[in-house]
Amino acid sequence: MDEEIEKISQSSKKPSKWALTSLMYGILAILAAVLPSIILYLRDTYSVLFSNRLLDRLFHFVFLILLPVLSILTLVFGIIGLKREEKKLLSWVGTILGIVMLSIAFIFLWYTLFPRWAKASDARVMATMSQIRAKAEIVKTEEGSYSSLTCNYDHEMWELCDDIEEHAGSKPIILSTDKEYCAYIKLKSGEYFCVDSTGAAKRTAVNPGKENCCDGTTFICPESLP
Repeated sequence: MDEEIEKISQSSKKPSKWALTSLMYGILAILAAVLPSIILYLRDTYSVLFSNRLLDRLFHFVFLILLPVLSILTLVFGIIGLKREEKKLLSWVGTILGIVMLSIAFIFLWYTLFPRWAKASDARVMATMSQIRAKAEIVKTEEGSYSSLTCNYDHEMWELCDDIEEHAGSKPIILSTDKEYCAYIKLKSGEYFCVDSTGAAKRTAVNPGKENCCDGTTFICPESLP
């Protein structure tokens, strides 16, 4: 009887596999989070050759894939440990560690990678809007009027509008008459990009659809950002 009690007491002192697994993944998550910083330090201090492209890919891999996966595993095994163990200290440590590391990954993505993606998308949208401006002049030359300029004008216009929708979330608004036209789109930055029949191509903080701008009565883009 005494031997059985001793075995039970010894087994209860050992941390469970769930807690240990959670902590293992937590440590790996910490190492993954500091890896890019270590590589940057080596490059800047000892002139270790890491190209900017390689570093960019490394940051994407670590904070988009590796760190979130390790953090989720840390969190999952920590929660399992909380449900199945009597002594829950290590499981609490693993659970909290998983939440912290997952938060770090999200914060990095929110403040670093997401703005870069939005900026790249905005640049793509503005370039495509400029192609619509060029297409409008072709339409005017061929037909003597802007009035038929829409996203459904031909296959090329459909592809341009479709590309803009893919990167901005909506198709551009195009308004036209025989002699004038304007088109605009809201960018992911919250600003707008507008083109019109005067040849303007403007990035602006003012909604071009407001009165006396590109509203269907007038066809002029608002003032551009400085």
